[in-house]
Amino acid sequence: MTRRIATLATLMLFVVLAAGTASAQDASTLPLRSEAVDATGYPEVSMVVSVPLEMVGKNLTSDNFIVTEGGEVRPSTATSVPTDGLQVVLLLDASGSMGGEPIVAARQAAQDFIDTMPAGVEVAVVSFAEEPIVLSPFTTDQEETSSAIANIQLGKNTALYDGLIAGAGVFDGQGGTRRTLVLLSDGGDTASVASLDEAIVSLLDAELAFYAVELQSPEYDAEALARLGAATDGLVVAAEDPDGLTAVFVDVASQIVNRYEVSYVSEAYGRTVVAVNAEVDGISASTSQGVLFPDPPTTTNASANDSSSGDIAEVEPTSVALRSGSIVVVNWAQSSWALWVGALVVFAALVALLLFTGLGQPKERRAKLVDSKSSFGHSKGKTLASLADSATLLAERTVNRGEAGTGRVTVLLEKAGIQLRPGEFVVLSISVAIVVMAIAVVFASPWVVLLSGVGTLLVIRLWVGRRVTKRQEAFSDQLINVLLMMAGSIRTGFGLMQAMDTVATEIPAPAGEEFQRVKIEIQLGRDVDEALLAMAARVESEDFKWIVEAIEIHREVGGDLAEILDSVMETVRDRIRVRRRIHALSAEGRVSALILGLLPFAMAFFMYLINPEYMAELTTTTIGRFLIVGGILLIGIGLLWMRRITTLKF
Repeated sequence: MTRRIATLATLMLFVVLAAGTASAQDASTLPLRSEAVDATGYPEVSMVVSVPLEMVGKNLTSDNFIVTEGGEVRPSTATSVPTDGLQVVLLLDASGSMGGEPIVAARQAAQDFIDTMPAGVEVAVVSFAEEPIVLSPFTTDQEETSSAIANIQLGKNTALYDGLIAGAGVFDGQGGTRRTLVLLSDGGDTASVASLDEAIVSLLDAELAFYAVELQSPEYDAEALARLGAATDGLVVAAEDPDGLTAVFVDVASQIVNRYEVSYVSEAYGRTVVAVNAEVDGISASTSQGVLFPDPPTTTNASANDSSSGDIAEVEPTSVALRSGSIVVVNWAQSSWALWVGALVVFAALVALLLFTGLGQPKERRAKLVDSKSSFGHSKGKTLASLADSATLLAERTVNRGEAGTGRVTVLLEKAGIQLRPGEFVVLSISVAIVVMAIAVVFASPWVVLLSGVGTLLVIRLWVGRRVTKRQEAFSDQLINVLLMMAGSIRTGFGLMQAMDTVATEIPAPAGEEFQRVKIEIQLGRDVDEALLAMAARVESEDFKWIVEAIEIHREVGGDLAEILDSVMETVRDRIRVRRRIHALSAEGRVSALILGLLPFAMAFFMYLINPEYMAELTTTTIGRFLIVGGILLIGIGLLWMRRITTLKF
């Protein structure tokens, strides 16, 4: 890699990582774990949240919590939830796969979990291998619990589902008001008599809070644990190696113990998003969930004779939480690792584009790169450039499977003046789409990411089409000068080939490039008429077709070619004059189409800024969504119609 491309790559890395860092800072808010909103006493509403480990011991008060309901801040109070009545079952995997370092780390993590529990919390320990074993019933004696953890005996198989049922059964007959089960497992079930569904039913019947720590190993079953977490509305946390178990267990313990009840008076009706934010000493944590509050009260007439009096219909003071069971605390696209992965993907894609196009490289290296591409890039070096060449070869073969497809792409690139093979154009387009999707994945949902990729490819296609139009218009503007130069050259005694060579040398692109290509094709043996007709097809100029026909007739019957070109030039000049006049007269129609097309979207944007609730009727109701889709379709039809009547073909 040369010094110049290394500098450019370093600058790109700095920009991308800086953007990733800024995004990470925006998304650095820690998660609050929340339980379902309790609105049985509506309008009084309460939510119990567990603060992250970073906020433990900060003595949070009501001033540290902010409740937002439907985007509006509500006055709230926050009180610490005591640990009275808290019972915890530690369910530990003792199968053969836990042997060695995992079981040592698991014992230490479980011990740290016990040490984090306040005095008076009842803890039971259950292990499972071929079958579950209750090592210690509920007790507040931490020494007894620690001894049970130290005496865990390893087995061979993994009876995970039987262990869950046994762990839930420990709560039977106990008087605890807060039941919590914490599971550690590194493998899928191999020996249970019960099924996964039976285990889920057992956990739901026990009415407990479920936490699962999955120690990732070749045998662990992420799908089963995900179903357990989703069905119980629990939390599933992954630990990549045994060294991370202690931190995960301490974090889970802090969430179980450090809970706060946040209460406020609601002013919302119907479906509403309730968000709680906690902030102390520069540390911020938040959570939000959708809640279904009662509908607004309705007024009915008390009698047919008295329309001024009415009774307020009674409303049931109930609510339904709309949250779905989360497997992780935050969305994957909002986690810090996703931000950095996205930044690295963007950087890698940009570097690949740079190497592929040869930008920032010396002319000698760029020439070699072009030569390698012309031979389909059979480079043997394991570099990004060779990968780009291989991708181009694969795209070339894919496009060439359909001759009609590759012909359309080739013609389109020729008309646009883009000096790329179809395979190269496909690879570049896909690379740009990947870059856009990698950026979008940091900020948006998967659907938006997919739409951004498709939209990028559509924009590229529109850009190529616009380039074709601009090139054709530029050629039409140069046509008079081309005819003047050809006629002048022929009058001085030059032949047709010499006249075209003069045009190729003196006239700038695109006319100069096109005549240069015609000259090369003729030198390689192509007939003059065929080369000129192919050029006329590329530039799609009706005027130039007349010129080609005039040259073809002259070659057959003879005559003064300069005089013929002068006659054609006068006709072409008149046509250009009429075309420009029509273009000026139709400008009002084109501007009207542009304004009418953008006006609805601009009005919708400003109305959303002024009154979001008013616009929400369009986005939150079925009929509103149909109206949006119908409006967009009608706008599109209107724009196509106005374009049709303002575009003249003659």
